[in-house]
Amino acid sequence: MFANIIPKGKTKTKINNIEIPTTVMTWDKFQRTILPTAENIEVKVDNPNRLMALVTESIKDSENILKWDNPFSWYYHGGIDAEIRKRVEDAGGRYENNDIRCSLIWEGYTDLDLHCITPRGREIYWSDKRYESGYLDIDMNGIDRNSSTPVENIRWATGEAPNGHYRFFVHNYSERTNGYEGTPFKIELEINGKIYNYVGEPLRNKNKIIVFEFDYIRGQEPIINNSNTASIDINEEWNLQEEFVKVNGITTSPNFWGNNQFSKNGQHIFFILDKCKDLSKGKGRGFFNEMLKPELREIRKTLEAYTSQTSIEGVEDANACGLGYSQEGNWDLVLRVTSEGSTRFIKIDRWD
Repeated sequence: MFANIIPKGKTKTKINNIEIPTTVMTWDKFQRTILPTAENIEVKVDNPNRLMALVTESIKDSENILKWDNPFSWYYHGGIDAEIRKRVEDAGGRYENNDIRCSLIWEGYTDLDLHCITPRGREIYWSDKRYESGYLDIDMNGIDRNSSTPVENIRWATGEAPNGHYRFFVHNYSERTNGYEGTPFKIELEINGKIYNYVGEPLRNKNKIIVFEFDYIRGQEPIINNSNTASIDINEEWNLQEEFVKVNGITTSPNFWGNNQFSKNGQHIFFILDKCKDLSKGKGRGFFNEMLKPELREIRKTLEAYTSQTSIEGVEDANACGLGYSQEGNWDLVLRVTSEGSTRFIKIDRWD
C-alpha cells in the first residue's frame, strides 16, 4: 500500500538505538494522504518544548474573555512559541538557519539588553554587535528603535558558531514601564535546531541576570548550566512513560474552531496523547494576555499578575494534553502509523 505516494525523501529514525528508514513529508501531505486511512497513530516524544495543554473556564457558562467564540485556550510548556519568531522576523532579524540563536522578548518601553560572552571572552551587546561571526541583529528601546512589543536577537548563522563556552545574560538598562517592580521577560535559545525556553521574573532597573550558560560543540546537544530552563522530566511532569505514545485525537487550535476564526494568534495543530497531563499544575499558564478580548487590555497587568500565581484546576482529570506545532518553523515530528495491518514510520518536517 501507499505505492502511489511519492515521498519528499527518506531519513532514518533511531528506535532503541536501531536506525529505521522513515518517510519524510509535510503535515499538509500527511493529512491528505495518510491520515484518512490511519487506524492507529503514535508519536515519538523527544522535545519537551512541544508539550501543550488545552484549558477552559473553571466555572461553566462564564462570560467568555477570549477573542474567539469559545472558552478554550492553550499553552505550551515554554509558553512562547510563535510570538518570538513573529517579532524577530517583523524586525528584520534572522530566526532560521542558525547554529545558535538567542531571542529576548518583553512588553513595554523598558530598555532590556541581551548580552553574550563568547568563547574568547568577548562581549556581544548593543555597543559591540559583531564578534566571532556572532551578531546582535536586533536591538530595541535603546539607540536603534522603540517598540511596545520589543525583541532582541543574537545569532550565529549555520556553520559559523565557534566551539567553546557561551554565557547569555539580560540587563535592565533603563526601567521605563513598571517602576520599582521591574520588567518580566522571556527568552528562546536555539542550539543545533533544538529550542530551550527561559521565563524571567521581573528584572529591576540596572539589574542583570544570567539566563543561559553552556559549552557548545557543533552537532552535539549542549548541557545547559541553568535550572530555570525548560528542560524537564517528561515522565514525571507530563505522565508520559513510553518513547512512543498513542494519539487519541488531532485538532486545530481553538482560535480556528467554528466559523469565527481568529488568525492573529497563529494556527496550531495539537496531537492529544493518551494519559498525558501536566502534573506541574500549569501555574502562570491559564491564559495569556494576547488571547484576551481588547476591552480587557486596560487591566492586563492585573490579569497577568493573577495568572502568574494561580494554578490550573482539575489537572488530575485532564485529557487534552499532548504535542503542538505551529505553521512556522520546523516540526521534526516522528510518527508510527498503522493502517490495514501495516506499520510505517513517518517524519513530518514542517506544515507545508
